[in-house]
Amino acid sequence: MTALPSDDASGARVFADAIPERVRARPCPSLWSDDELLTLPEVVALFWPDGAPITLTTLRTAVKDGDLPIAKIAGKFFTTKAAIYRMTTPRPLAAADIVAAARAQPELEQSPPPVPQIDPVLERIRGRQERVKSKR
Repeated sequence: MTALPSDDASGARVFADAIPERVRARPCPSLWSDDELLTLPEVVALFWPDGAPITLTTLRTAVKDGDLPIAKIAGKFFTTKAAIYRMTTPRPLAAADIVAAARAQPELEQSPPPVPQIDPVLERIRGRQERVKSKR
């Protein structure tokens, strides 16, 4: 029997000794229709039986972030094979994601930090404030 990753209450990865019954009966994704409802544990067992790189926690995060459409029925989250394929299809990053990725990568050459430009009016005001403080 194949070990299946699941999550305990703390979110830690724990291996259970049971594959969901429906996945055990049809262990290949091609045996499922594109619009058939699957629970999130069934999705993990069907598409990533070794628990990597996608785990139950990963799918829950994708749901929370709006990347994986779900149907919530009786407190359970269901999705479809088609939704999983859409979620895992590469797509262009949003501008904010590109900036975040660029910041995460170390720069090859460190350039000096930019010198802040102080508005001449603000500079005069600061000078006046300093003169007033020194007269006190």
